[in-house]
Amino acid sequence: MAKSPVQERTRARRLFLLALLLFFLYLTFLLFRPYLGAVIFSVMLTSTSYPIYRRLLQWNKGRKNRAAFLAATLLVVVVVVPLVGFSAAVIQQGVESVGQVSEWLKAGNLEEVLSSPWLQPFRQKAGWLMTRLGLVDRPDGRAPVSIIGPYRNRRAGELELTGFFTGPDRSQAP
Repeated sequence: MAKSPVQERTRARRLFLLALLLFFLYLTFLLFRPYLGAVIFSVMLTSTSYPIYRRLLQWNKGRKNRAAFLAATLLVVVVVVPLVGFSAAVIQQGVESVGQVSEWLKAGNLEEVLSSPWLQPFRQKAGWLMTRLGLVDRPDGRAPVSIIGPYRNRRAGELELTGFFTGPDRSQAP
């Protein structure tokens, strides 16, 4: 059975409106995407803490504000206090790790690792890339503006970026 022109136009309008709705739903998703993690966490936290709130509401004889305050306080104690303790432990370990890495660098171990034969092809490719980007002196002697300049010729075991990317500087006599 053939459809009338009115039915065809109605169907076309509905499809257009459906496509428009899907497009705007996609745009809404893009708008809220940065906040989805927080929204999902809050939904999970709310759904798991609601039974506690109901029990506190019964214990407080229907006083909603007091029960909500107690539930929020309990959640802070249960979630935030361990999170602060964990964060303090992570920060302490990070400070210790930075100290150990600094001692390792001062002992000259980095130069030993960088001089290993398996790393040489990577150093050559990185040197070529750094030269192409204009971050180190070019082989033809022209010196482009360099962001590595302040770090060049550092001493006392600090990383010399120019030597890392282009190999040892052979222009200076030992």
